[in-house]
Amino acid sequence: MRKIIFCFLFFVSSLIAQDTCTYTNNGQTWNLNPLSTQALTYRAVVGSKSFTYSVQYCKALVGIVGCTGAAACQQPYPLAGANGTSLGIPPPNYEALTGSKYPKGGIRQTYLNGKKCNATKTGRQAIVETLCHDTTVSSVTNVTEVTKCVYLYSVNSIYGCSSSVSPTNSPIPPPPTNSLVPPPPANPGGSTGMDNGWWFVIAIAILGVVYLVVGTSVQSIRGRRGFEMIPNLEFWKDFPFLIIDGFKFTFRKITCKSEYSAL
Repeated sequence: MRKIIFCFLFFVSSLIAQDTCTYTNNGQTWNLNPLSTQALTYRAVVGSKSFTYSVQYCKALVGIVGCTGAAACQQPYPLAGANGTSLGIPPPNYEALTGSKYPKGGIRQTYLNGKKCNATKTGRQAIVETLCHDTTVSSVTNVTEVTKCVYLYSVNSIYGCSSSVSPTNSPIPPPPTNSLVPPPPANPGGSTGMDNGWWFVIAIAILGVVYLVVGTSVQSIRGRRGFEMIPNLEFWKDFPFLIIDGFKFTFRKITCKSEYSAL
């Protein structure tokens, strides 16, 4: 049971992570899911100290002590025996990057609620700006502390480029006026044009003709003439009355009536 619950929770968390890694704004969409498959790292030197900065798009980093549940993490360099500091947890907030500062556009993610900062008395924040780049899949170009305990990751990526989203109510364009639409095939699917019902009627008709021809021939050989040549003449004379009796019997069964009187 525990394995089933764990698998279910893992599946749900995967769906949530995927949903929180796409963003749509003003007819444009950014899909950052391809960047969420592995962590990106960058080494920065601040004064006399070196740090390694990691970020996992839309998901929590794995295997970094001190950064459990964090999407962005700061670790002293070298890493041996050093605990990390959480800079923010998923899911992120989104903002489209536009204007002259971002000629090709991009997307900004903000991860909040990192480890509490003593200077500001609030949680640390990580801002990840993914800038549109035509050829680079993913590359961290810089990490800086823009204000106290607020860290800016600059990333170049093809996934920072938005794609158009077709409006749901956009009309379907009509076909070109000079387009030639081929006529439907005269016999689609190789059908003969007659269904099984017609074949049944034809078979009954043929059997009826054979019955009459063979029956009258036999009666003629026996010396019968006129109406007596009809095969099974007595049966056909009684046939209408048999049909009437059948209808009466069916009607009595349906209406639960009986011709017998109680004693």
